[in-house]
Amino acid sequence: QVATHEVTEAKSFQKSLKNGAKWTVGFIVVEMVWNGYKLGCNEINAKEFSRLTKKSVGKNLISLGANTVGTQIGVGAAYQFGKMFGNNQYAVYAGIGIGLVAGILASSYFGKKFDEWFESQWPSEESEQRQKFIDEA
Repeated sequence: QVATHEVTEAKSFQKSLKNGAKWTVGFIVVEMVWNGYKLGCNEINAKEFSRLTKKSVGKNLISLGANTVGTQIGVGAAYQFGKMFGNNQYAVYAGIGIGLVAGILASSYFGKKFDEWFESQWPSEESEQRQKFIDEA
C-alpha cells in the first residue's frame, strides 16, 4: 500500500510539474505579448521591455515552484486524511485544499520578496527618476 502511494505521488508530482510548466510558459508568453504591444505603442522602451521580461520569467518560475510544492503537500495531506477518516471524500478534499492554500500563500509571499529584490537590482526608469528627485530635494 505504501509503495503504491509513493508511485502515485511521484506520478502526480511529474504531472503537476508538467501542467505547471505549461501554464508558466503561457503566462510568460502572454506577458511578453502584452509588453510587446506596449513597446509598439511607445508606452515603454526596449530597456524596460527587457527588464519586464526578466521579471516575468523570474516571478513565474517562483510561482511554478511554490504551486508544485503546494500540490505535493495537497496530495500527501489528501492521502493522510483519507487514511485517517476511512477514505471520506471530504477529508480528501480538505487535504487538497490545504495544498492549494499552501501553494497560493507561498507563491504570493515569495513573489513579493522576488519583486522587492528585483526592483532593488533593476529599478525601472520611473523609479530611478523618482529616487533622483527625492535625493535632490
